Amino acid sequence: MVNRKNLALEKLFKTPYRGNEKFSDSDRNLDFTVLDFWSWSNSNLLENTIRGVLAEFIVARALNIETDSRVEWESTDLSFEEVKIEVKSSAYIQAWEQKKLSTIQFSIAPTHFDNTHPDFKQAPKRHSDIYIFCLFKETDPHQINPLDLSQWEFFVLATQTLNERVGAQKSIGLNSLKNLDPKIVQYDRLQSTVRSISSDLKNEQL
Repeated sequence: MVNRKNLALEKLFKTPYRGNEKFSDSDRNLDFTVLDFWSWSNSNLLENTIRGVLAEFIVARALNIETDSRVEWESTDLSFEEVKIEVKSSAYIQAWEQKKLSTIQFSIAPTHFDNTHPDFKQAPKRHSDIYIFCLFKETDPHQINPLDLSQWEFFVLATQTLNERVGAQKSIGLNSLKNLDPKIVQYDRLQSTVRSISSDLKNEQL
């Protein structure tokens, strides 16, 4: 029997599922799979939480970041050539019924979380080097398709610009974001843009 009082709860990692794995009941395989679960739980890509994860996936693919699976509780979303990246998303059209298009807002709140400090007592801050704001810009509900990357627009900005210009502000609107002069690009230019900003940041540290 495991002594629960002395149990060390380390971060768990499991080899990623591929979709064809079946659920079981003891030694009896059941007739539904991990793919069935994914289809049931994650098919509506317009849902806020799912769209946010989708944005991370799109950025990871644009940057050719190869990881087995997404890790939920990290201080930043992605790492690209030793540069930490935070990904945020917003959209005009939501999954629910709307009377008008949504106002674009992105979360930029500093946080206490930093997995290098187990006691989490450090002051709140933005832990990334670069923010990528992913705007799903389609406004026609008859044309909307989150898998069509031409319907997305990406705003790339060094985190230090946020720190210097907006301080501890928790969110930012689209016009205010544009006033910070981010690099605004489509999917096919995302990697080169991130690499350019990353290079500038490294040169500033020399």
